[in-house]
Amino acid sequence: MKMNRNQMTAVLLAAIACASLALSGCTPRLIGEAKAKEAGLAFINKVFDVNETEAKVEYEEREGFTYQYGFAIHKGNEEPNRVYVIKVRPNEVGNCDYYAEVNAVTGEAYIAQKAWELLKPMTAEQQARADELYAQEKEWSKVLQSTAEEETRPEAYQWFYKKFRPDEPVLPLFFSLSDGVPDRRNMIESEYDIVVQDGSIYTLLMSWPAFEVVRIEKIN
Repeated sequence: MKMNRNQMTAVLLAAIACASLALSGCTPRLIGEAKAKEAGLAFINKVFDVNETEAKVEYEEREGFTYQYGFAIHKGNEEPNRVYVIKVRPNEVGNCDYYAEVNAVTGEAYIAQKAWELLKPMTAEQQARADELYAQEKEWSKVLQSTAEEETRPEAYQWFYKKFRPDEPVLPLFFSLSDGVPDRRNMIESEYDIVVQDGSIYTLLMSWPAFEVVRIEKIN
């Protein structure tokens, strides 16, 4: 059947629309560096109570993965993870004062971190107590670790829910790891997994005995 001009035009427009959808599906539209910078700095300022206004922005594509039975696996056909990396005052070797990551497609900032060098030094009283606990064992002190876990847990609770979920009831906060920080004598970093009502999962890293947040990441 022979098509008239109007029918041919309609078919051509439909083909162009399909091609555009196919291309947009393969390459998602990115939010751009300006919006990523804004989102990353806003997240850094909220987490660390600072007022940073300038940052270096870098775009990265990382290997994609698939969640299966709660594990991240690589099948080989996943789309790459598209990320904007935000760095505040980076130096020549890539270290920086503050760091954030922003989803390059959705615009959500999901990681904020600050350098250990920005942590307040322990007071004389805090250092003396840490030294006393550390001295109770010759090897790395299990007493020190358990004390850090016990004392940091309520501080992490209070900080997270006051900062991010002030109107929600507190849910169980799961302790996952304590480890030493080699450049700060007897200081511990305690890491917690936090699950909130909507199913979101966060990882929070807090120092002991100063109870300062070092890093937070939204996992899902």
